[in-house]
Amino acid sequence: MLLLVLVVCVLSVGSTRSESQEKKEGVRVAGWLYEHALSRWKAELAAEIDNDEKMCFKDIDSVGVFVSMNEGALKVLSEQRVKDRFELTLRGYGVPVSETRSSDLDLTLSVKALWDKEQLRSAYILYVAIYEPLIFYRGGKPYKRMAALWED
Repeated sequence: MLLLVLVVCVLSVGSTRSESQEKKEGVRVAGWLYEHALSRWKAELAAEIDNDEKMCFKDIDSVGVFVSMNEGALKVLSEQRVKDRFELTLRGYGVPVSETRSSDLDLTLSVKALWDKEQLRSAYILYVAIYEPLIFYRGGKPYKRMAALWED
């Protein structure tokens, strides 16, 4: 995406510049892109695997909140009310919640209710996870999927 924007900018500015100026600017932009990609690649190779759970909470600007519930839970709970209460609790702890889909991180709360045979008593199972989009390569082809960074 960044490359496309830069190419459009170079082409649009190029109409008022000479051909040699366009070539110099194109070489400069290509060099910057190469250096940026090379430094990122080196950083990715040098990055250590960090098993500290707190690491996945570092530098979070906001999270998108999602709630899923099974039929047993929906018998007694409203999905919207659970989501509102979950967001309120998160905000109370200082977690920035995104109102739009601008966040790359998804915080998911799953609520499952298990009922006894007479439908008189229930037990709830709560599952919370942070998902982040990750890009990986297999056979030179990029794939993107949401991966759980933390779950409880």
